[in-house]
Formats: sequence, structure tokens, C-alpha cells
Amino acid sequence: MAGNAIKFSSALTHRGEVSVRVEPMRVEDGYIWVNFSIIDNGIGMDELTLAKLFAPFAQADASTSRRYGGSGLGLVISRQLAELMGGNIVVKSTVNKGSVFTAEMPFKIVKKQPELESSPIEGLSCLLIGADEQITSDVAKQLSFAGAKVQRVDSIEAIDPLMIEHDGLWVWVMDELKKNYSSDEINSAAKRAVEQDSHLLVVTNHLLLGRGRRRKPRRLSPELVQIDGNLLTRYNLLTAVAMAAHLVELEQRVSLSLPNMPAINDPVSREQALQQGRLILVAEDNLINQAVISEQLKLLGYAADIMDDGHDAFTAWAKGHYALLITDIHMPRMDGYELTTAIRKQEKKNNKAPIPIVALTAIALKGEDENCLSLGMNDYLSKPAALPELKATIDRWLPPIKDDLIPSAVNGGSIVTNTTDSTNDLLPVWDQSALIRMVGANPALHQRLLAKFLNNAIEQLASINAAAQAGDIVKTGVLAHTLKSAARTVGAMQLGELCQAIELTVAKGDGYISFSHIEQLAQVWLAAESAIKQQLSDETTLTTNT
Repeated sequence: MAGNAIKFSSALTHRGEVSVRVEPMRVEDGYIWVNFSIIDNGIGMDELTLAKLFAPFAQADASTSRRYGGSGLGLVISRQLAELMGGNIVVKSTVNKGSVFTAEMPFKIVKKQPELESSPIEGLSCLLIGADEQITSDVAKQLSFAGAKVQRVDSIEAIDPLMIEHDGLWVWVMDELKKNYSSDEINSAAKRAVEQDSHLLVVTNHLLLGRGRRRKPRRLSPELVQIDGNLLTRYNLLTAVAMAAHLVELEQRVSLSLPNMPAINDPVSREQALQQGRLILVAEDNLINQAVISEQLKLLGYAADIMDDGHDAFTAWAKGHYALLITDIHMPRMDGYELTTAIRKQEKKNNKAPIPIVALTAIALKGEDENCLSLGMNDYLSKPAALPELKATIDRWLPPIKDDLIPSAVNGGSIVTNTTDSTNDLLPVWDQSALIRMVGANPALHQRLLAKFLNNAIEQLASINAAAQAGDIVKTGVLAHTLKSAARTVGAMQLGELCQAIELTVAKGDGYISFSHIEQLAQVWLAAESAIKQQLSDETTLTTNT
């Protein structure tokens, strides 16, 4: 059939195109049905021709055999073979527009699946730009299968800034079949998109799908990679996207996994997670921590809604169908304790199955784990939580994929506490590997998170000092807790440790010691700021010279 498609699409007034596609369609009774489609833009057929197409020795018309050759037996034999294997062949065609031949075939599902190599673009956000429905559809499926989050738009001019809906790195994959985009057009569109919400931590890098036969991707600039689409394989496509995201370079290829990355599930959309009963609800008020937990969950393949505080999280829980709640302890309006109490009370009142609740907090007070359990929480993680610990905890409480939204065990679980080193003497001013443990090896995202941390920390330090000077010890402790969490997340370990010391002394009611620690904040902050800015400067210089 592929030979026929080429034969009947050649020597025409327009450029002939033939594509072969293989797509899984449905699963029934232990079999997966796969469609093998051959699509051409050739001479096509009318309804009368289609009616006798699978009759022996039949051709489209008397001139067909003379012009193209053939006996008219090929399709008959092909259909008989397909039917013997339990499948079928169907055809759609339009005169002068082309034909689509599809063989629908069943294949028995094997129970043991082969081990798949970890994808380097797992969880990466991609915006696919192009008017060619066929190539963009193919690329979108390849990227989605590799674990990327994919959105599509016809042209760069049609990009809606609302598409850039969350923090992190976005790779724009642009098909140049219809139009070659200039650097100015790309940069202008990227600027419009990311400036929609100043609170988003967004970085855009770009991949151009050109036309040609060069197989390897090429880096044109630090933010721009190009690859030819005519001989584009899945392997080279993923390599090019990973290069655009600075996850690998050409010498490494896509065989390398992200460092410290646990084995993860295929990522799903919010709608899919909702249907599977595996949608996660997160309550977190700190912007830096929101960005980090959002990126972590995407990297691990989960879908989640993130709320700014306990009040919004309670409202979302009451309206939604969530399988797991991950909540910070200290939040405005309604903290994690109050949120848990309110949910458990409402569950009991409405005879509703309890949702698993995991505390994710930077608090380090003795007995906090027992306190969480006594209030009805099911588990406990200390911030910042590395990917392996976060995934293990989520997998412990998130139900398997099924229609029932209620997990099999939500009561009687033990608290799992991840302790942190409280020894300040050996802690680094800044741990460069902290963000790698949090969100993987993503330099562009690291730069955005660090830059935002520097801006936010200055305001937080000023607020801590003002609260202390005003004698508001409680507020001082709350502010120190917030800065501690963000500092440890980005790797400012000494600053985080000092904030914890302030928090603990406030809890003891020892205002003098708290002021003593506050006096050290400026010196520790300047050291952390200097180290982070130096790293950002070094990375910018390296990128510019690449």
C-alpha cells in the first residue's frame, strides 16, 4: 500500500506527500488495537471506484493499469491477510485530494513490560507552534509520550499569554514549514507571554524545526537550537528538545538521566488525574516554595492544584475530587492545623471518606510529628523535600489508577519524619546542589528561582528586622519561618539555619536570644547573596561565551 501511495502521488501538478503512521487506538479483552495508516495527497478515488476497490483484478479505470501498472490483486490479498489476523483494512478517499488506507490490527498485550529508559524531558513544558497539522500532531505525540507537557498553537502571533500558566522552563518548538521566524519575532513573543504575570518564574528556550536532511541538532545560541524535520527521528527530536532545555548537550545525547531523579510515572494532565482519582491538592503560601513544589510534582509525573493558603485549599477541597492533600503548616487566614481540623470535621459531618493529608513544613519543633498525627494528618515531610523522599511519600498515599477516588488506607498510618542537620558549623553558605535535588538539573530554572529568591529575601529580612524592633516577637518568628523554608530550598543553608534558631527561640519566649540572632542576619545574608550572585554571574558569562 505504501508503494501504491507513492506511485499515485507522483508526477502531479502539486508536490506529492506520503506518510506512514502507527497509532494505538483502544484496549479490548487483553488486546491492543493499532492503526497502521498510509496517507497520500495523490489522485484519489470516487465512490464508484471505492465500491469495487477490493474486488479481484479491479483497477480505478482502464487507464490506470496502463499508466501505473499492477494487476489489482494487491489490496485483495492485503485485506484477506488482515482479516486472517483478526483485523481489517478501511479506506477513505477524495478525487484529486488523496487517500487514507488504514489497517486496524489487534495485538495481544504481554503482561511484563520492558524497562523503559528514563526520559530527559520528563515533566518539561513545551509549546508547539506550527500550522502543519500532520507534523505538529506527530511531534506533540512524541513529546507527550516522552513525558513532556505539551500545548499547541498555529502560529507565534496566536500565542495567548494565558497559555504560560505556571512557573518553570518552557521550550517553544517552532515548525518552520510555513514561516521562518526571526530572533526578534521570537524574543518579542516570549516577552509578551512571560510578562502576563510578574509572579511567574518563567524561562523560554526555543527549538526550530527546519527543512533539510541534516540529522543532528545544532545550537545556534544559548537559547536556540535547530534541527531538520525531513529525517526527524524520535531519538533526535528528544535530543534537540533536551538540548534546548540545557538538560543535555549533543555529546551526551538522550541516554543520560537527570541526576538524583527517581523512577517516575508517565505524567498526566489535570483532567486525566481527575479521571484516575489521583489529583493532588497543595496548600502553600510561599511563592518560592510554590514554584519548587510545582516543578517537583511535574518532574515526578503528578498533576496538582496549588492554593495560596488553607482557606483557599479548604474551598477547593470542598468543591473538588482530590486524592491527596499536601499542606504547609504555617499559612495566613487558615494554617495547616486548622485546615486539617476543618476537613476532618466536614468529612465526619457528611460521612465522606477521609482524604490522606501530608504535612510539608520547615518547622523543627520536638513532637511536631505526634501533633500532626493527633490532628488527623497521615504523614510528615520536612522542607525542602528532595525528589526521592517526596515521591516515596506521595506513592505511599496516592491511590492506584481506578475510578474509585478513595484510597485503601488513610487511617492508622505512621508519621515519617525527615530530619535535617542542625549543626551550623559545617553547613555551607550556599549549597549549589540543593536545587538539583529539588527540581533536577535545569540551569535556566535555577537562575530564575535564585533571582526571585534574592528579591524576596531582601523584603523578608527587612520585615523580620522591623517586627523585631517593634517588639512583635510572634510575627518575627513567623517571618523567620517563611525565610527559613525558602533559604533551604535554594541552598542558602547557613541563612536557613539562623532563621530556624530565631524561630525556636521565639517559640521558647526568649526574646533576648532572638534579637541576638537577628543581629547576625545581615552578615549571613550578605555572604549568601554574594555566593549566589557570583554563581549567577559565572553562569551568565559561560552561557554568553558558549
